[in-house]
Formats: sequence, structure tokens, C-alpha cells
Amino acid sequence: MLKIYIHVGPPKSGTSAIQKWLIENKKSLNSKGIYYPQHNTDKNGVSSGNLLSLFNRLPNGDLEFSTEKLALLKENTELNDCHTLILSSEFFFQKIVLLAKELPTATFLAYIRFPLEVVESSYNQGIKRHKKIEAFGVGKRPLHFQLQELINQMKVAGTQKFKLRPYLKDCFYEGDLISDFLHSVGLNPSNFAREKAKLRVNQSYTLEALEFKRWFNQFELGGVSHKMDTFLQQIDDGTKSYSLVSPDMFEHHRALFIKRLREVKEVYNIDNIDDFIVKSKDISQKKYARQYLSNHDFKTLLDRYIGAHPEDINFFIKLLVNNSSKTNEIFNRHRLKILKKRMPRKLLLRETLKKFLNNSFLFANEKK
Repeated sequence: MLKIYIHVGPPKSGTSAIQKWLIENKKSLNSKGIYYPQHNTDKNGVSSGNLLSLFNRLPNGDLEFSTEKLALLKENTELNDCHTLILSSEFFFQKIVLLAKELPTATFLAYIRFPLEVVESSYNQGIKRHKKIEAFGVGKRPLHFQLQELINQMKVAGTQKFKLRPYLKDCFYEGDLISDFLHSVGLNPSNFAREKAKLRVNQSYTLEALEFKRWFNQFELGGVSHKMDTFLQQIDDGTKSYSLVSPDMFEHHRALFIKRLREVKEVYNIDNIDDFIVKSKDISQKKYARQYLSNHDFKTLLDRYIGAHPEDINFFIKLLVNNSSKTNEIFNRHRLKILKKRMPRKLLLRETLKKFLNNSFLFANEKK
């Protein structure tokens, strides 16, 4: 009988690293009877995983489960002489109940992570990819939204279908996420030792890179946003391994998490839960850093970016000209002057004149 494992993440629990490893080791997996469907990844090794192996995306953006795609997956698994099908996507996290209905024999694999780490990682991702400009902030209310959402879906889908693993290095099998994942789906990690020692996926920004991108996010960046993201992920000097959470707030949320794990333990089965609770007490905070970027560091990063992408000078000139009358709406607006000083004066004057003439023409037409 075909075994099916559905890895649902959730987000910010190493999903990208797991998927990249699975893609890079497809042949080795196939040789051991494991079928993992092909999917694309971006330059950062990030993707939606196997989402579109089971769903169709409708014109309005909604997802529709496809019985035809499921049948094709099962057929391809057999054609590859495999006895196990592995599917992985963070997007499955919101579709667990539906998937449990359509694939009643599947086992669902999910990782449980300290929620404050999820919040900080999600904030970083929001700056990187989703145009976030707000400063980081977290209150005292519990942050167990991922765990609670998982529990809510388990209640409907059936708790016996789930394998829950701690997302904590000290609790990983052999102290390694990939080894832990392989062990969780019934594989011996030592059979993949040669392929295992690779990659870091979806690198977090340094604090300086984070604040640099956050400032630029208040403008329409278009294609420059992706280039800037790729550039900033390569910045290796500056403040690394930091936390934006005050030490007191960190201690508060760690205590709440341990309390919640003890409550969950009484009802649901999480692998190594007792060890997870004990070792969660020792979760250490990265060094606290105030969310701040000096003008000197802003200038340095700007000069390095322009040096790497001189083709974007025209974009920056248009940004300056188009926002010259909106300075009251821009936070840290003095940085526009820093940007302006780095632009070729002739090009800047030409773009300013061009906009002036266009506005004059529009004004004249309106009066007619």
C-alpha cells in the first residue's frame, strides 16, 4: 500500500531548507523507493513546494483541489517503482482538513517552534519580500497562533493522522533538521550522509540590511526590490544574529510557551515533548539590538548597492523626483538628501525638468 507523508510546515520552521534538500536529492530518494515531485525554487532556494502538485490556482487566485493531479501523482509514484510519496508545502498548513479528507491514509508532519522566533523571522521576511515598513513590536499576549491553528485542524481531521516534531536543534534527531525530517518519514539519515551537508536557504538580513530595505519599502520599487533583496542577503558584515525583542519580553514569552506545551501535552502527542519542555527552558535569546540604522551605515550600503547595480541610477533619480513633494509622508526623509548627493546632477536636472514640463502640459489641458 502506498505511504503518503504530507509536510505542512508550518511557515518559518525550516520548510525551505527541507524542500531544497529533497529536490537536490531526488535521485537518491527514488533509489530508496521515495518519490518527491519536482517543483521550482527561486534563486534563494524558496518555493511553494508541491502546492501545485495537488491544487489548481483559479483566475481569482483561489486554490482548488485536483483529483486528477492526485491520480497523476500516484501513477508517477508507481512508475518510479516507489512505495512512498512525500509532499511538502507551507500552503498545505491552511488546507489540512481538506487534504485529510481527500487523502485519508496520509500522515501529516508538522514542526512546533517557539512562537517568538516565528514572529521575528516572519517580520524579517515581511521586510524582505512583502514591503513591510512598520517598526517591530510585540506585546505580552500569547503568540500561540500556529500551534492553536494546528490543534484546531487536528480536531477535525483526526489527531491520529499527525506526527508533530519539536523545532529545536537540541531536540532534532542527530541535532540536524534534515536528519530529523528523514527519520520522521521512516528513513535512515546515514544513508544520505554525503548529500546532507549543504546549504543555507533564504538568508536573514543583518540589522543594517533590514533597516536599509525597510526604508526603501515605503517606495514603489518594482523589479529593484528583488535585486535589492538578493544584494542584501549577501551582506555579511554588520550586526548578525540579533533579536529585536527586549530581554524581559523574551523571558515572558518563553514562560508562556512552556506553559502552553505542558497544557498541550495532556491532550496531544508531540514527539519528545518532555525533552522539548525541558530544553525550551534553555532557549537562549540572540543579542538584543535596537532597531536603528545610522546615516553612515545607510550611505555605506547605498554606495555598495549602486556600485553593484549602476543600472538602477535612473530608477533612483525617478524616485527622488516623484517624491520631492511628499517629504512629510516619508519617514527618515533626510535620507532623500543622501540619495540625491549620489546621483549624477545632469540626469537629475533632466528628469526634474521632464516632470515639470509634463505637469505644465497636464495643467494647461485641464484649464482648457
